[in-house]
Amino acid sequence: MLKKLLKYDLMSVWRIWWIQALTVLGLSVLGAISLRIIISETLGDTMFGIFYVFAGLFIILSFIGIAGSMIANSLLIYVRFYKHFFTDEGYLTFTLPVSRKKLLLSKSLNALIWTACEVILITISVGIFLLISPPMEKGGFLINTIIYKELFSALAMAWQNIGAWLIVYVIEVLIILLCYYILSMSIVYCCITIGAIIAKKNKLFAAIGIYYLTNAVISFVAQLLLFLGIAALSGGLIIILENASPFANHCVAAMLLLIGCAAMALFAALAYFITLDMLERKLNLS
Repeated sequence: MLKKLLKYDLMSVWRIWWIQALTVLGLSVLGAISLRIIISETLGDTMFGIFYVFAGLFIILSFIGIAGSMIANSLLIYVRFYKHFFTDEGYLTFTLPVSRKKLLLSKSLNALIWTACEVILITISVGIFLLISPPMEKGGFLINTIIYKELFSALAMAWQNIGAWLIVYVIEVLIILLCYYILSMSIVYCCITIGAIIAKKNKLFAAIGIYYLTNAVISFVAQLLLFLGIAALSGGLIIILENASPFANHCVAAMLLLIGCAAMALFAALAYFITLDMLERKLNLS
C-alpha cells in the first residue's frame, strides 16, 4: 500500500514540476548564451544595443527561475501535505485502509525524492551557466572546457593537501545536508500539524506563525551552542590541536561533523514522531 501512496503523491507533484523544470532549463540556456554574447561583444554596436535589453532580461529571468524553482518545489511539497491531510480532502485520506504512519512516511519520502530532483535540476542549471556563459576558447565549441580543468585542478590541490580525508569530508557534508533537509521537513510537517489541530479556522496561518516561532527558538539555541563551541575552542582546544598531528586534527574535525549530523538527526526524529503522534491521537476531522 505504501508504494501506491507514494506513486499517487509523486504523480500529484509531477503534473506541475515537469513544467517548472523545463522552464528553468530553457531560461538557463537562454541566459547563459545571452551572457556569453554580452561578454564576448561579438555583435555590432547597433545590434548589441538592441540585444542588450533582451539579453539582460533573459539573464535576470534565468536567475529568478532558478531561485523561484526552489521555492515552488517546497510549496508543492508542503501544500500537498496540508491539503491531503487537513482540508476536505483529508476526510477521504483518513478513510483509506492504511495506517497514518504509512501516510506520513509516504509524504516524507515524496518530499525527499522531489527535493533530490530539485537539487539535480539546480545543479544542471548552474552547470549550464558555468559551461556556456564564459567566452568560447579559440577553436573551441559551444561549451567552454576551461571550467573542467579548473575544477579538476582544485580537487587535485585539495587531495594533495589533505589526502583521502577529502572523501570523508565530502561524504560527511552530503550527510549533513541530508540531515538538515530532513530536519527542516520534519519541523514544517510538525508545525502544519500543530496549527491544524489547535486552530479551528485559518489553520494555514496558524501553522505559519508556529513555524516562525519554532524557527526563532531553534535559531536561539543554535547561536547559544555556537557561542559555547567558540568558547571551548578559545579556551585551549585550538592550542591542543595546533600541537597535535594532522591525523588527529582531521579526526577531531570529522568527529565534530558527525556530532552535528547526530544532533540534527535526533531533532528530526523527535519532530517526526511528534507529528505522527498528533496524527494518530489528537487529529479529529469530524
